[in-house]
Amino acid sequence: MELDDAETDVVGTLFEDTVRRRRLCGEGSFDLPAIVAALRTAGWTGPWGVEILSDAHRALPVRTAADVAYRTAAAVLT
Repeated sequence: MELDDAETDVVGTLFEDTVRRRRLCGEGSFDLPAIVAALRTAGWTGPWGVEILSDAHRALPVRTAADVAYRTAAAVLT
Protein backbone atom coordinates (compact mmCIF):
# COMPACT_ATOMS: atom_id res chain seq x y z
CA MET A 1 0.00 0.00 0.00
CA GLU A 2 1.41 3.37 -0.96
CA LEU A 3 0.77 6.42 1.20
CA ASP A 4 0.81 10.13 0.49
CA ASP A 5 -1.18 13.19 1.42
CA ALA A 6 -2.69 16.18 -0.41
CA GLU A 7 -4.21 19.59 0.12
CA THR A 8 -7.98 19.90 0.35
CA ASP A 9 -8.30 21.88 -2.90
CA VAL A 10 -7.07 20.61 -6.27
CA VAL A 11 -4.75 23.02 -8.11
CA GLY A 12 -4.96 22.78 -11.90
CA THR A 13 -6.29 19.53 -13.28
CA LEU A 14 -6.60 16.52 -11.02
CA PHE A 15 -3.77 14.87 -12.98
CA GLU A 16 -1.47 17.88 -12.53
CA ASP A 17 -2.30 18.07 -8.84
CA THR A 18 -1.64 14.34 -8.45
CA VAL A 19 1.77 14.28 -10.16
CA ARG A 20 3.10 17.67 -9.00
CA ARG A 21 1.64 18.56 -5.61
CA ARG A 22 1.26 15.53 -3.37
CA ARG A 23 2.35 16.06 0.22
CA LEU A 24 4.23 13.96 2.71
CA CYS A 25 2.19 11.85 5.11
CA GLY A 26 0.53 14.01 7.72
CA GLU A 27 1.14 17.27 5.85
CA GLY A 28 -2.18 17.47 4.03
CA SER A 29 -5.89 16.88 4.47
CA PHE A 30 -6.13 13.07 4.27
CA ASP A 31 -7.05 11.25 7.48
CA LEU A 32 -4.19 8.81 7.08
CA PRO A 33 -4.41 7.27 10.57
CA ALA A 34 -8.06 6.35 9.88
CA ILE A 35 -7.19 5.02 6.42
CA VAL A 36 -4.36 2.89 7.83
CA ALA A 37 -6.63 1.61 10.61
CA ALA A 38 -9.37 0.71 8.11
CA LEU A 39 -6.89 -1.16 5.90
CA ARG A 40 -5.50 -3.08 8.87
CA THR A 41 -9.05 -3.92 10.03
CA ALA A 42 -9.80 -5.18 6.52
CA GLY A 43 -6.84 -7.52 6.82
CA TRP A 44 -4.01 -5.68 5.06
CA THR A 45 -0.70 -7.18 6.18
CA GLY A 46 1.40 -6.34 3.15
CA PRO A 47 4.13 -3.74 2.81
CA TRP A 48 3.68 0.01 3.17
CA GLY A 49 5.41 2.53 0.93
CA VAL A 50 5.40 6.24 0.22
CA GLU A 51 4.30 7.55 -3.17
CA ILE A 52 5.23 11.19 -3.09
CA LEU A 53 4.76 12.81 -6.49
CA SER A 54 5.79 16.37 -5.89
CA ASP A 55 7.93 18.99 -7.59
CA ALA A 56 9.14 20.17 -4.19
CA HIS A 57 10.04 16.66 -3.04
CA ARG A 58 11.88 15.90 -6.29
CA ALA A 59 14.07 18.97 -5.69
CA LEU A 60 15.38 17.62 -2.37
CA PRO A 61 18.70 15.77 -2.12
CA VAL A 62 18.03 12.02 -2.30
CA ARG A 63 19.07 11.29 1.29
CA THR A 64 16.91 14.11 2.63
CA ALA A 65 13.94 13.03 0.50
CA ALA A 66 14.22 9.42 1.67
CA ASP A 67 14.63 10.41 5.31
CA VAL A 68 11.65 12.76 5.44
CA ALA A 69 9.45 10.28 3.52
CA TYR A 70 10.37 7.54 5.99
CA ARG A 71 9.88 9.68 9.10
CA THR A 72 6.48 11.06 8.09
CA ALA A 73 5.15 7.64 7.01
CA ALA A 74 6.47 5.96 10.17
CA ALA A 75 4.63 8.53 12.28
CA VAL A 76 1.35 7.57 10.57
CA LEU A 77 1.97 3.83 10.83
CA THR A 78 2.87 3.62 14.52
